[in-house]
Amino acid sequence: MWTENDQVGLKLQQMFPSYKKDYTKSAEADYYCNHCTKCGTIQGDWFVINWVAKERAEGRLPSDVVKLKMD
Repeated sequence: MWTENDQVGLKLQQMFPSYKKDYTKSAEADYYCNHCTKCGTIQGDWFVINWVAKERAEGRLPSDVVKLKMD
């Protein structure tokens, strides 16, 4: 999964510092996820991933898609 890919995760973390790798009990794994900018708590991302998948399936792309140039 892309949320476990260090190359993608580190690129995103450079742009969005609160997006970083952390361990989650629900996934029982380390992966890149959003964190609260005030307290550092992991914020669930299922609804975000679900929304993006739905938009793509219906032929629409989110207006704020981030395109990363991978070296």
